[in-house]
Amino acid sequence: MTNHTVITTTWKVDQQRLSKIRETVFIQEQSVPIEMEWDEWDAKAWHLLALDHNDQPLGTARICTNGQIGRMAVLQQYRRQGIGSALLKQAIKLAKAEQLNPIFIHAQTSVEAFYAHFDFTVTGKEFIEAGISHIEMHLTDKNR
Repeated sequence: MTNHTVITTTWKVDQQRLSKIRETVFIQEQSVPIEMEWDEWDAKAWHLLALDHNDQPLGTARICTNGQIGRMAVLQQYRRQGIGSALLKQAIKLAKAEQLNPIFIHAQTSVEAFYAHFDFTVTGKEFIEAGISHIEMHLTDKNR
């Protein structure tokens, strides 16, 4: 398991490290069109960055002021090491601290079970976004 920390940052401070991860995972690996990856939310969202012990970026997520957690990405060689879980736990914690409601995601259907493990439940029909099948899920945590 990779030793890592998760920090909260902004697009202004860490755009280069955040965008490098997202370019690698979404644009190169998943073929998301580049014009769909960047949007107005980046400048105003909270961003999370998972870093290894050498301060190298491993993964990212963002939390928008409307309660949406998104742009969750972990570099391929670091997956299945708890980094995605750490990012999601921190995102939920931040969203709750900011009293965002609802807290929701547009999950790729291939990872629906991952989000369900963290008390997200399906609240909508399947839809296609950037050529990838997604499902809207809301946090139903009883401790809200």
